[in-house]
Amino acid sequence: MSVTDILVDFAIASFFIAVGQLLRAKVPLVQKFFIPPSMIAGFIALALGAQGLGILPFSENIGSYASVLIILIFAGVGINGFSFNKKDFKAEIDRIGSYFSYKVLAQAIQFSLAPLFSILVISKLFPNINYGFGLLLAAGFSGGHGTAAAVGTAFERLGDLDAMDIAMTCATVGILSGIFGGLFFIKLGTKKGWTKYMKGFNQISADLRCGLVPKMSASRWARNYFIQRPGSAGMASAVMLSHPVSVWDSARESMQRSVWICRIT
Repeated sequence: MSVTDILVDFAIASFFIAVGQLLRAKVPLVQKFFIPPSMIAGFIALALGAQGLGILPFSENIGSYASVLIILIFAGVGINGFSFNKKDFKAEIDRIGSYFSYKVLAQAIQFSLAPLFSILVISKLFPNINYGFGLLLAAGFSGGHGTAAAVGTAFERLGDLDAMDIAMTCATVGILSGIFGGLFFIKLGTKKGWTKYMKGFNQISADLRCGLVPKMSASRWARNYFIQRPGSAGMASAVMLSHPVSVWDSARESMQRSVWICRIT
């Protein structure tokens, strides 16, 4: 791997992420499903890359970056800390406790039942399969591509050469089901009145629909939703798709003074 390879790979990836962001900003169908620009870029690059038309000059190491970059993500987790409102102690305990219970239960189910099913059932159907197959499913589906890269790399070092591909496939299925399946349940929840932060998708502002935050409200938006509200990642989808009414009003005022490259219809 040379410096030139790295620069070329990152330049191509950056270009397609910009294309993905442009499509997110301009295409109503993409906005409707809140498809991330990175996912759009990935599918386009996959179609034009070595596994597709073979047009893009990616290096042979294009698949190895994730296992390295995930270290930066893990190292940065928690750098900003979290806030705790001492005046409303009981509500804060309920918030943290509910998220902790949800997270532990979800992780316990995925990282126990999947490996157990792999050992007891799948290994009987496919005797040559690695017993760690179930762990790859959980790592990719629950942890995402970064965790899949880390676990897949570890399995490859132990001799399972197909581990990375399996883990990445599971991560892709996970993010697709999380986006489209998650939106289905969020919309169902808003119709049933189960949601806390929003009552309908008509409350979602233009910045969340097109993925562009106005410069004048970017710092305020980040402060409100990443510092003052650091709590439940389990509610991340609902929080990211909604704002309290007061913030909606201030966001609208700033948007009226901003130059937009997208228009929501």
